[in-house]
Amino acid sequence: MFARRGLHGARIEEIAAVAKVSRGAFYQYFDSKDSVFTEVLHEVEKDVLDTFASLREVTADLDGYQAIQDWIDTYLTVCDKWLPMLRVFVENESPDSPHGHFGAQLVTKSAQLLARRLRGGLPPEVDSHLTAVALLAMVDRFSYASAAYHLDVGRVTVVHTLAVVAFRMVHPEVDLDARPLPLPAAS
Repeated sequence: MFARRGLHGARIEEIAAVAKVSRGAFYQYFDSKDSVFTEVLHEVEKDVLDTFASLREVTADLDGYQAIQDWIDTYLTVCDKWLPMLRVFVENESPDSPHGHFGAQLVTKSAQLLARRLRGGLPPEVDSHLTAVALLAMVDRFSYASAAYHLDVGRVTVVHTLAVVAFRMVHPEVDLDARPLPLPAAS
């Protein structure tokens, strides 16, 4: 409902109808459409943060490349699943909104989890947290832009390209051209 009508355009009656509950039942669990939206954002957050649970350490070898490629594929799958909600969130994000700090908190938590997987493989002078934020910004923005601008690029190409760029960000010393890189499975 939020994806079709937006946060402010969605009415309680419509939300209740989509959920197949009465308006009265709706109010037993939620006090407003903002509280429903918040609950859905928590589901988005859980799915996004769960992608980091499967991310292995990004070592300076093919295993590290495979780890980042697998994570990017999983992360993009979650972004695709939640794209309609993420669009509504981005359109309504402001520091004054009830959900204003959600995006910043999710990026902070995500970057902390990603930084842990990067830390062991980075040179000591490179900050793992800043590297994680940069990598997240690239993957997040690409995910949103590819949907918003209807980029006609296959999933395998997207995942492979982002994985190569991300891996080179983290391990520029590794010569990826010297070995064949595994391609992601077609989704």
